[in-house]
Amino acid sequence: MTRGVTRSRIVPILAFFCLSCQIALAADQPKVDAETGAIRLLFLGDSFMAPGFPTPYYSDDPRIDVTPVPSEIGILGTDQAGVEMALRYYRMYLPRSKARLMEDYDEVIIADAQSHHLKNDFKFWIKDAVLEGGLGFMMVDGPASFGGKEGSWGPSPSWGPTPVGDILPVECSEDRKGWDLGKVFRLVPEDPEHPLFKGKPWNAVFFYAHNRVLEREGGTVLARMDNNPPESPMIASWDTGNGRSVALVFDWGGNGVTDFYRWEYCPDFLAHMAYFPARLPIPQDMELDHLVRISLVNYREKRLFVISVIDFAEKFGASSKKLYDRLNEIDAEKAAADVHFRRVELEEARDAIDAVLAAMSKVADEAMKSKDRALLWIYVIEWCVVTGTSMAAGSILYTLMIKRMLYREVEMTRARYR
Repeated sequence: MTRGVTRSRIVPILAFFCLSCQIALAADQPKVDAETGAIRLLFLGDSFMAPGFPTPYYSDDPRIDVTPVPSEIGILGTDQAGVEMALRYYRMYLPRSKARLMEDYDEVIIADAQSHHLKNDFKFWIKDAVLEGGLGFMMVDGPASFGGKEGSWGPSPSWGPTPVGDILPVECSEDRKGWDLGKVFRLVPEDPEHPLFKGKPWNAVFFYAHNRVLEREGGTVLARMDNNPPESPMIASWDTGNGRSVALVFDWGGNGVTDFYRWEYCPDFLAHMAYFPARLPIPQDMELDHLVRISLVNYREKRLFVISVIDFAEKFGASSKKLYDRLNEIDAEKAAADVHFRRVELEEARDAIDAVLAAMSKVADEAMKSKDRALLWIYVIEWCVVTGTSMAAGSILYTLMIKRMLYREVEMTRARYR
């Protein structure tokens, strides 16, 4: 009898223990696409594919599959046309159900998107997807983020009272007394050995933000501002439900952060901030990861250069089929390098991307030669026109100024008639 009672008590305890272990293990697993191993990122707000925004760097990263939904009113336009454009992008690109959000995406980033432009249903879907589905979430600073800021772009209601505010790791403050937004600040890590901060020279870069936030019970502050006010939270996280929520109080898009994008470790910081909410491990070999990432950025820039040269040459009748065929072959080689990078096989990834860059340089040379051949007839016509004009002008000059010197000037006489 005693043994039966003991067993009846032990079995539920063991079952609960096993279930707890499974939940803990699931929570530690990266939230990525099962087939590719990349984070399927839905990026709302200042997700413009342009210099001075993080989207180009996310599109470079093989570990991130980004879906941009550009909806920042300050860029699209502060009039009704800009608002309509943002709403149209939401209708076009946002998932139509909570199930689609949970199945098709691993992380959502909201950066400078107006809270009242998003439907309440979608805000609840984000909250539920984080708590139930383990979705990663991050809010990034901007005039319309966190507590919001009134301005020429119209009202920016606080995110605090919304379902998204319920999962934020910080409290949204709407009290701006004592804030000097003309000041920049430095990042001060709470733990310099944390994977987000290790190996990066934080004294070499400044940050800027429109909002200031307050600490929240349950949230963990990972980095603070060094002023305005001092020790104000800059990066915070919260493992809530099955997911992870992150706050980054730094306006990373627009004209105000040009110096940040000149910082050598800018691509690394942006990528690692996207990895963290999805629990994707940050590589331990920071320097090698940095070198490969810079090569990935160089690949994008070289490829854009080659395409622009080919496009220019095509306008003058150049044949570009062979160049595009070679470009497609290089893209396939680049895809192999991407696989190594996703698997954190950094040595193999570096060798592969170096070979791809060398091949791209050769294609760039071939494109320049094709352009020169296409423009040759223009150079010939230009030479003929200039030469012909010079010969005609010289002939006229000779006739009017030099040849007339051979003739003697005579006096006028009256005609005589008999």
